Amino acid sequence: MIEIRNLVKSYGKKRVLNIEEMIINTLGITAVRGENGLGKTTLFSLISGLEGDFEGEIVKKGIEEMDITFVQQNFYLLKRSVYDNIAYPLKIRKWDKNLIKNRVESLLEQFKIEHLADKNASRLSSGESQKVAIARALSFRPKLILLDEPTSNLDKDSTFLTEKILTQYVRQEKAGVIMISHDNEQINRMAEKTIELKDYLKGVN
Repeated sequence: MIEIRNLVKSYGKKRVLNIEEMIINTLGITAVRGENGLGKTTLFSLISGLEGDFEGEIVKKGIEEMDITFVQQNFYLLKRSVYDNIAYPLKIRKWDKNLIKNRVESLLEQFKIEHLADKNASRLSSGESQKVAIARALSFRPKLILLDEPTSNLDKDSTFLTEKILTQYVRQEKAGVIMISHDNEQINRMAEKTIELKDYLKGVN
């Protein structure tokens, strides 16, 4: 569970988030919805620890910082092979080589990108890159995955495939997904709970 209290985030003199209280379940799938500019991505950056300069409290109960991953909409891939990108979180966590191989090959198969294993990530299409970014996020089996528009670059078939993988992952790993999405049909398909961000912002009707 994530408990947010009296959260204020500003860039210079501009206040971009002001949340008195919010509780987010870290099990299952939760969608965060809201107009552009409300601060959804900023909220995710704060929850993930990517940004640390804020007022108030973000209390994470029952989950460690190392078990959280955030796939941003403008995701960054290493200028290495697709295989190496997915393996990277496992290598820095010092997984056994055979376990890394098995895990990466499993994810390549799940996302149907086996044919891209040796391709340099800098030469991928936007859709291929998005699949690799999500596969990399799942690689070390995090307990909480934050996703910013996770299928924005994917075609219909790849969108449904990714939704299926994420839903199965949450169930099998007893994990959580919190995702930003403007796709109401996707939210209806996946989310167990939807948070309307504007309802939690002080000064926003």
